[in-house]
Amino acid sequence: MRATGKMIYCDTSFLLSLYILDSNSEEAFERAKNISVSLVWTRWHELEFTTALESRVRRGATDREQADAVYADVRKQRSGSSIFKTPVIDWNDVWSESTELAAKEARNVECRSLDVVHIGLCLSLQIEDFLSFDQRQNTLAKQVNLCVI
Repeated sequence: MRATGKMIYCDTSFLLSLYILDSNSEEAFERAKNISVSLVWTRWHELEFTTALESRVRRGATDREQADAVYADVRKQRSGSSIFKTPVIDWNDVWSESTELAAKEARNVECRSLDVVHIGLCLSLQIEDFLSFDQRQNTLAKQVNLCVI
């Protein structure tokens, strides 16, 4: 695993698999054991993580008590450790990077706007290492020369 920078950018599919047992959790745990730098956490992650977790609650895949425990665990790890770092973000730059990326690559890689924003954030923050279980997102990350872990 290459982690050349001071942080690794993980998308929500990876982060959620660290906290909720799903089909990717075993692989997420294995990958996480080899990470020695901080993971990026932004307001964008918070929104997507919350949406994904609440969708699981609505579908009955996770109960309310489990979801509340996950939120508490994430809050604890964000405030009391070096696992997550929240960098200063120029959101205008993120939207510019994301829009430019969509204009150049959307016709080649079928991605949702949400996926493009993750890559745009990574580029805006100048983070080289990207981790996701979303194959279309990984394809887009490779298109812009990110190191997909």
